Amino acid sequence: MSAEEQACLEGARELLEETGLIASNAKFLGHIWPDSGLLGTRVAVICVETNSALIPESSDGEVDSRTWVHPNEVNHLIHSGQMRDGISLAAYALWRSSIAP
Repeated sequence: MSAEEQACLEGARELLEETGLIASNAKFLGHIWPDSGLLGTRVAVICVETNSALIPESSDGEVDSRTWVHPNEVNHLIHSGQMRDGISLAAYALWRSSIAP
């Protein structure tokens, strides 16, 4: 199994654990480095599809709440400062670049 396939499996497992959602069609987008100045740790970014009609199963309790937004709303969340953590911003940029024409 390739490292990319392993990242997709691990990402799908984390999605299930954290949200209760089941991933399908996982695609490896690349890696980001949350703190490239101090740590060499990288984070794999994957894109998955889920069945939004399904009610999520229970999660592992690590997430207090979740909010689902349409991808078109993310730019507003970034601009307004509601979405500002570096990992999410880097993952979003990687995803946007993967769908750009």
